[in-house]
Amino acid sequence: MVTVTLEHVRKSFGELEVLKDISLDIKDRAFVAFVGPSGCGKSTLLRVIAGLEQVNAGEIRFGDRRMNAVPAPDRGAAMVFQSYALYPHMTVWENMSFSLRIKGVGRAARRRRAAEVAGLLQLDDLLDRKPGQLSGGQRQRVAIGRALMREPEVFLFDEPLSNLDAALRAEMRVELAKLHQSVGNTMIYVTHDQIEAMTMADTIVVMNQGRIMQVGAPMELYTKPTSLFVAEFIGAPRINAFGGEVETGGDGQTRLRFVDHASVTLPAHDVAPGARVTLGVRPENVDILPADGDAPADSIAADVDVVEHLGAEALVYCRSDALPSTVLARMDGLTPLEPGDRVRLTFEARACHLFDADGRRVARV
Repeated sequence: MVTVTLEHVRKSFGELEVLKDISLDIKDRAFVAFVGPSGCGKSTLLRVIAGLEQVNAGEIRFGDRRMNAVPAPDRGAAMVFQSYALYPHMTVWENMSFSLRIKGVGRAARRRRAAEVAGLLQLDDLLDRKPGQLSGGQRQRVAIGRALMREPEVFLFDEPLSNLDAALRAEMRVELAKLHQSVGNTMIYVTHDQIEAMTMADTIVVMNQGRIMQVGAPMELYTKPTSLFVAEFIGAPRINAFGGEVETGGDGQTRLRFVDHASVTLPAHDVAPGARVTLGVRPENVDILPADGDAPADSIAADVDVVEHLGAEALVYCRSDALPSTVLARMDGLTPLEPGDRVRLTFEARACHLFDADGRRVARV
C-alpha cells in the first residue's frame, strides 16, 4: 500500500507540452479516476506514473521513494491496458501467472496463486480455458488477474472497459469496485467516460489541455464545479448552459436577463450588474409547468421538441425563443408530455450555477 505524489510534473513530446505543471497527491488505498476529453493528457500522466514515459521536469514519489529514475518493472505498479494482450496458446491460469514464470516460480506455486486470484475475479471454472473460449468481459478479468498476480502496490488502468459493450461495461464497473474493496490497493483509472469515473472512483481528477482543472469527490464535482468546463464534463445528461447578462443585484438576489426580456432570479452572487455570465442548470433542476396554469412570474415559455422515454425517467428537450439553446429536463418516465406541447419552464434557483466570462465559478454572497 502506498501514496503516489506528483510535484510540478511536466512532459513534452518535441515542442508539444502534454503535461503542464501537474501536482497531485493520491492517498493510500484511494481509487482515483483521471477524466477529460481526448488529448487532455490523462493517459500520458498514467504512463508517466507507470514509468513507461520519462518526465521532463518534476518529481514522482511512491511513498518516500523517488521514482523518476526507477525502471517500470521495479516501481511496484501493475498496468491493465485497453487491449487484453493475452497469449492465445496459453490457458487462463498460464496467462495470469506468466510474470511469476519469468521470475522462476514453480508450476505448482503458480497454479495455487492463480487459483487464489481467480476466486477474487470469479474465474474459478475458467482456469484451463484459452482466451478464444472466453467472452470479452472474461478476457478483461484475466488481464486484471495477470496484474493482481504481481501483487503490486499501485494498480493502473488505461481505459480497460472501452472495448466492451454497454452491458459488459456496467458489469465490469461493479466488478472493479468490488475488487478495490477486496484488495484495498491504490488504484488509478483513466477513462473518457465520466459515468465510469462517477460510479467507481472516490476521487476524480478532471483534466483539460494538460492541466488539472479540479480534484474532488464525485458529488463534490457534480454539485460544486469550479469552472464551466468541469460542470459541462461531469454529469449525464449534460448540464444546460445559457449565456446572459446580470440585470440587477442586491436584496439577497441576483437577476439575469436573457433574450426577449426573459429573466431568472437567483440567490445573491458576487457579480456586478452588466456582467456577461453563463447560467448552468442540471436537467433535474428544470421544472416543466403547463402553459395554461398558474406559473411564477419569471417562468419562461417554451415548446416541447423531443421526449426520450428511458423507462423510469424521460428526457424532455424544449425550445424557447427566450433562451439561446435547447433546454433539457429530466422528468418522471410517465410524463404525459409530447412534442409540440406548449409549456412554461422554471429553474430551481438554489441549485443553479453561475460562471463568469472566463468560465470560472461565481461565488455566492
